[in-house]
Amino acid sequence: MRYFRMFTLLVVLLVAVLPNAKIIHAVPITAPGDSAFGVGSNLASRYGGLPSLDSAVNALADSGTGWAREDFQWQVIQPAPNQFSWDVIDRVVDALRTKGINILGVLSGPTPGWAATGTNNTFAAPDPQRFAAFAQAVADHFKGRVRYWQIWNEPENALYWQPSPDAGAYATLLKTVYPAIKSANPDAQILLGGVVPTHLDYLRGIYLNDAWSSFDILGLHPYVDPKSPEQGQIGTGDVSAVKALAGDLGQKPIWATELGWATGPVGRDSTGVDEQSQANYLVRGMALLRAAGVDKVIWYSFKDDSNGPYGLVRAGSDPGDYSQRKPAFDAFRALNQQVGALGSASLQPLGDARVIFDFERFGVWSPGTHPEQKKGTFTPSMAQHHSGQASGKLGFAPTSASNEFVVFSPQPAIAIPDGTSQLGIWVYTDHYAHELKVWLTEATGETLQFRMGFPGKGGWQYLSSSLAGQVEGYNVVANKQNQRLDFPAKLTAIVLDDYTDTTVVGGDIYLDDITAVVGSEAYAVRFPSGDSNVTDILWAPQGAHVVIPAASGQIQLDLGPSPIFQRYTPASSAPPEMPVGCVGPGQCPSSNPTDPSIGMTKCGRSPTINLDTCNLQPGDILLEKGDTIEDDLISIGSYFNHTALYLGNQEVAEAIGVTQNRVNDVLVRPIKQSAWWREGIQDWVVMRPNVSAEVISSAIRYARKKAADPKVVYNLSILPPGPSREDERLFYCSKLVWKAYAQAGVDLEVVKGFYVIPDDLYTTDRASVQYQVVNPALDTVRPPRRTRITIHSPAHLMLIDAQGRRTGFDPATGATLNEIPNIRYSGTSVAIETITATDLQGVSQLFVSGFASGDYHIEVVYLDKASPRSQTIVASTTPGRVDQFTLPDPDDPKTTNIIVPPADLLPPAPADIPAISNGSFADQGFQSVWERTDKPIADGARGLTPRSWIWGPQPLTNGTSEPYAEGSGGVRLVQYFDKSRMEINDPSAPRNQWFVTNGLLVVEMIEGRIQVGNSTFQDRAPADEPVAGDPGEGNPNAPTYRSFRSVAYPITPQRASKRTGEAVTDVLARDGSISRNPDLARYNIILDAYEDQLGHNIPKVFTTFFAQQGLVYEGGRYLRRPVFDWLFVMGLPISEPYWAHVKIGGIEKDVLMQAFQRRVLTYTPGNSAGFEVEMGNVGQHYLRWRYQH
Repeated sequence: MRYFRMFTLLVVLLVAVLPNAKIIHAVPITAPGDSAFGVGSNLASRYGGLPSLDSAVNALADSGTGWAREDFQWQVIQPAPNQFSWDVIDRVVDALRTKGINILGVLSGPTPGWAATGTNNTFAAPDPQRFAAFAQAVADHFKGRVRYWQIWNEPENALYWQPSPDAGAYATLLKTVYPAIKSANPDAQILLGGVVPTHLDYLRGIYLNDAWSSFDILGLHPYVDPKSPEQGQIGTGDVSAVKALAGDLGQKPIWATELGWATGPVGRDSTGVDEQSQANYLVRGMALLRAAGVDKVIWYSFKDDSNGPYGLVRAGSDPGDYSQRKPAFDAFRALNQQVGALGSASLQPLGDARVIFDFERFGVWSPGTHPEQKKGTFTPSMAQHHSGQASGKLGFAPTSASNEFVVFSPQPAIAIPDGTSQLGIWVYTDHYAHELKVWLTEATGETLQFRMGFPGKGGWQYLSSSLAGQVEGYNVVANKQNQRLDFPAKLTAIVLDDYTDTTVVGGDIYLDDITAVVGSEAYAVRFPSGDSNVTDILWAPQGAHVVIPAASGQIQLDLGPSPIFQRYTPASSAPPEMPVGCVGPGQCPSSNPTDPSIGMTKCGRSPTINLDTCNLQPGDILLEKGDTIEDDLISIGSYFNHTALYLGNQEVAEAIGVTQNRVNDVLVRPIKQSAWWREGIQDWVVMRPNVSAEVISSAIRYARKKAADPKVVYNLSILPPGPSREDERLFYCSKLVWKAYAQAGVDLEVVKGFYVIPDDLYTTDRASVQYQVVNPALDTVRPPRRTRITIHSPAHLMLIDAQGRRTGFDPATGATLNEIPNIRYSGTSVAIETITATDLQGVSQLFVSGFASGDYHIEVVYLDKASPRSQTIVASTTPGRVDQFTLPDPDDPKTTNIIVPPADLLPPAPADIPAISNGSFADQGFQSVWERTDKPIADGARGLTPRSWIWGPQPLTNGTSEPYAEGSGGVRLVQYFDKSRMEINDPSAPRNQWFVTNGLLVVEMIEGRIQVGNSTFQDRAPADEPVAGDPGEGNPNAPTYRSFRSVAYPITPQRASKRTGEAVTDVLARDGSISRNPDLARYNIILDAYEDQLGHNIPKVFTTFFAQQGLVYEGGRYLRRPVFDWLFVMGLPISEPYWAHVKIGGIEKDVLMQAFQRRVLTYTPGNSAGFEVEMGNVGQHYLRWRYQH
């Protein structure tokens, strides 16, 4: 048996098998020219005239390529209206055809000067009639030799369609060229010009200009470099968006006519990748595109040249040197030989896939606070479902072409199993939909956004995202830290976003079965060979061990980032053999129909437990409530009175106290012989922990070990020395299950007590309910024993009982208090926080004290009734009003009153409010920073070009110490100025350019959070200070910092589209709404630059301000230098620029404003020279907001 791995110079087949596995030998199975893969050869445009054409074509043939993408440049072939030069291109076409290589001809520029307005031989937009005549002549000349023609190259790119891209103009070109080529060669196939798939608006523009029928194949350029194919979601990201859009506009075959990774610096990647990574990415990227339904995939390019080292061959000694092949050449050859001519590919599941939320119990999903949120709804539905009986129906009704999105957050958040490498969700829609994303939050509070993809119409689809690697800055939703997902983590929001398409398209989509793939990230793309065999391409970016079922055994593989090709006969698709008594997963004999009320089947059941045990998974937690007196006696205040751990293979482990053999009271036995499976069960529940496969295996090993230990004894003494949680000898049922997971590093218990009771396992946030059944014959209700009250709020919370004991978060000290018995606070200062009262006996009133505005969701869960259920009230508080809510138990006269005082009340202002400045600087570092930019203005220095203040004429306050967790002694020195605040975080640090910093004051005022540590914050209502103009009520129409919440990062993290060259005419109102006033174009404020990290445009008046040179004060003298480093002073732009109507000195004016992380910039038409652009008075605004001056 032959097996190989992709090393530096060799890429062939790897096969590692168990002794009985039947494997087909790895031999080339694709003939040259049959492959679906190709390469950008560019011989005619770059090397065609050289004597080395034969060596170039021989190298292409040796690569096994099925396609060569060749330029048919207009200026070269038709240099004059009546002159055609065919010699070079004829030689190239004929040489390729002799090797059996198919040709994709690109009809492109440069446009000859006689055919377009402008300079000769540029990529000026071509005259449609003249270009159509050229295309007709070329198609006629090469009829029988070239059938596939691509019309232009990247027409949406300003480099290739000058002076600027125009979808309407390109549509006209298509409508003119298409019939011209077809008249010359009716068999010709026309490709769209290689559009980068992020430009959905450009594609829709072609449709709206009636040119969708004027091409046969969608040509795309799905580059994702410098990301890997998986992190860039090469198959499920932008390509899925195009497929979804095409499903709405009219399906077309899709070809990827360029993609690649460079081995050196290029425009998108300042370093490039190493040569082995290029080889790995080539196979992985091309395979994933084929699995995504892309028919042909063409690499850019064959040879390194001045456009960048994307080639499979190094540049070599001269343009004709094809001898220096990279590893990617051999990888490409192996790809062509092994799967190039095989049928359609599919992505195969690898890893431990677990459904962590199935929408059968929809629960509470809270809408976001963005103004566009009113355009969305999220409700339970039985109209569609991927599994079970229900799904979540997400409705989206955008009303404008601007960026709109909706956010919904589960309450509580959904736990993501530790070790999850991929997250997926099943989506159904019958129309074009927008992009689905999720927000995942770590325990530290960092919230990251992951794009799942674009659902397209045509039934249920699985969208997924890799969770590995670092996300972009613009995908950090809150509390930026390392930009990587660290566990434990939870799903905190689902987002539907239309940011890539400004068309107003709404409708409903259905979501079901949120799935976590636990374990190392691994991939398998399968190519069927037409017989019983398949060839899989397999890899794992970080390494993984996988087991693949084959017809005669199992194939075990240790995967790495280098793909392997595995040809074999797969195992039959028949269901795996079930244990005795099982019909199959989710299947029953016809006499035992499915019971939709429980989502399970009634086969293999006990008289009181209607459960198909074949649906259980190893690690499941089984809970039950019996109806005997003994059951009540052992419940120790728990509604459920017995629990067991499912081990797999129809076995459970349980600790019980009544056995015939008292040698060991922890038993492993068949489930249908267990104490859990018995008569007289009222209620039963199956819980499935959201943990890794390694944790489950460890828990099962622990339970089996305890069952084998003769010293283990059942003990349920009510008082010590009973079985404490640390005791490894004394066990009872719930302690066994809890301990099995705890020793593996997962604590299932929410509230700590002397005992771990079964209810603790039911209320854990580390497991989800899979099945839950209530006996409908239950005719009595026992007195309530346990009630759980959970209060969800975006604000910090404090519970206070009648004795003044407190549980919750104290923002004054940053401490967490747990003074009220049986009530425990969980959460951090940066996450949605929950206070849980697990036993409210003896607590008659609880007062909820909030420290920031926001709605409260008060949920009462009754665990001791025949039907465990919840009741939810949403309480919206306003200043000056106290609301009292009575949350009764419907089956018991006892009630618990929740009194919610006003949530907008702020914590007391600190006693050390900064004193008004006496004109001195608190530190020499502060003075040096101020002097450099503002001393020349204050002194009226000779030769100074008039300009506005960067900080202000002098300090606004004296120096003061403000709390900061990482500061010396927990504080840091700060001093306020009109325009900002200076800070010294570490007085012992070197006094370099980073010694003095200025804070993210604008972000804090917009978010409503005061930063008191690197990752510590105090909640505060967003600032209602006018951003520009007169302060207070005298400026009623001016937008405030709160107004920017609807448009500014991180509250609204969506990226704006690049609009360089457009005039700014958008207006921001005080209520946060956006309108457009075309009349404002009279000010001629043009967008000049696009900041790519957060995705915002900057107008030329501001970029000019950033670039200004002038007098600065350095080293005791005046010098002419760049005035300031704009990133240091401003931070990144967090909003687009907007016009506003504000009052300045009581007179209403048009003012342009843009929010940056640290400052706000304004532009006031009509101000004197040098003062049209000014820094906003952010320091003044922040000081009033923080200290309530």
